[in-house]
Amino acid sequence: MENHISDINTTEIKHILDSHTPRPEGKFKYSSVVLPIFVTESGPELLFSKRSMDLKRQPGDICFPGGKREQHESAVETAIREAHEEIGVDVSNIKILGCLDYIVTAYKAIISPFVALIENTDISELKINSDEVSEVFTVPLKFFLETEPEVHNINIKFDIPDDFPFDHIVGGRSYGWSHGKQSELFYFYKDKVIWGLTARMINNLCYLINTNKE
Repeated sequence: MENHISDINTTEIKHILDSHTPRPEGKFKYSSVVLPIFVTESGPELLFSKRSMDLKRQPGDICFPGGKREQHESAVETAIREAHEEIGVDVSNIKILGCLDYIVTAYKAIISPFVALIENTDISELKINSDEVSEVFTVPLKFFLETEPEVHNINIKFDIPDDFPFDHIVGGRSYGWSHGKQSELFYFYKDKVIWGLTARMINNLCYLINTNKE
């Protein structure tokens, strides 16, 4: 007799689930970011990039090196490649210290942020990719550890098209859709404004350091 997928039994279901690694449901775009740390005479400093004004997305924003993960790459390999391509750090001088909590955005993106010590590299000699980066600068990590970010909340609501099948759900057009909030963080250092996902990564790093310090 021909087997049909609908004939599956609970033993087979258990076998399938035992071999499955849980992940966020749905299709996501995966990317990685690296938080570069340079150790100077005044201590550890985070290096930031200012995005070129010629870029279509987020021109002029302050960020860390990062980008989309290629199919053949692991998350950490993407972070290392992006640091090399954007700010010209030799791969052999990138020492990954660990990974922060990954970020899942409302735009179906999953971002893995890695903290990296940049060794044997003079900041003034970095060969930045001018197509993507207009400038780089550093901020002492101590500043962020001692500074609470400003927090501004954004309301998130459903924008439901008129052709949505309201007649198939209880309540129809009066259905009680959930509303959410997204917290946007802002750090102000001299004339620089660091906000958005970049600020969230910094805040996460500071939280982990401050709560695990002996």
